[in-house]
Amino acid sequence: MTWGVGTVLGPIVGGLLADSKLGWRWAFYINLPIGGLIVPILILLIPRADMMAGSSIRQRLQNVDWIGSTFQASFFTLLLVAFTFGGNQFAWNSPVVIGLFSAAGTARYYLPL
Repeated sequence: MTWGVGTVLGPIVGGLLADSKLGWRWAFYINLPIGGLIVPILILLIPRADMMAGSSIRQRLQNVDWIGSTFQASFFTLLLVAFTFGGNQFAWNSPVVIGLFSAAGTARYYLPL
């Protein structure tokens, strides 16, 4: 519900602030008091879910899927760089962009589903 209300009211309130004498910067300033009210509520009300309570850092690091994490980070990095370079610094059909998309696809292939 919050996401839906924000999607509808965000552009309306932002447009009103941008067209008013206050200026578009107030679209950002209005979030400061709202965040100041919400953050303490979130800290106090959201329960902490620690699945490995009482385990050491060494035990937690042993449970990390390092290979999967590396492939996932590689996939998102390559995809982001491909979309950033494509159409701006290189043409979409350039070997650089096609190579980045191919490498991202290869990294995604090795990720667990």
